[in-house]
Amino acid sequence: MTVAYVPGGGARLVPAVLPPSCVHASPGDPACVLVVHHQRERKAGPQVPVTVLQCRTHRRAFTLYPLGHVPYGRLAVAPVTLDGQVLFATEGAATVGERRAPAWRTTQLGAAFAALDAPPVKLTDRRWWATQTPERLAHSATLLGIHPELPVRDADAIAFRLELPRGAPGSD
Repeated sequence: MTVAYVPGGGARLVPAVLPPSCVHASPGDPACVLVVHHQRERKAGPQVPVTVLQCRTHRRAFTLYPLGHVPYGRLAVAPVTLDGQVLFATEGAATVGERRAPAWRTTQLGAAFAALDAPPVKLTDRRWWATQTPERLAHSATLLGIHPELPVRDADAIAFRLELPRGAPGSD
């Protein structure tokens, strides 16, 4: 589960709010009783201690990750700060109309944006492709709802949430 992390007591970042229920809750379940179990250091990604909650109702624990981040993720999946503010590209980067574009190049999708700058070099330089593992590409395709093995129902749900048009299968 992801939540905004904001400054708490001292220099530590803490979740801005706790969720109303746990990730294991289903409609009709009794109300979750959530308590902070502990905070733990991350091994990958932003070096912000994450909060682990325990649901006493479901007897399960789960981690609250900062917005834009996922378990084991070294790079963000979205260009946002830990508290949810959009990160924008630097002054020299591309703009959208009069506005600066979000900093997608700093995320897991950065390689796709880098390929836009010099596609012939990127497509022929095997050293560049060595950093683009099939797992990373498959994960990015799943995030965007375009992975060929993703069930149509899931792809449609992702397209809806991302506000992306979704064509009919086989259409161009």
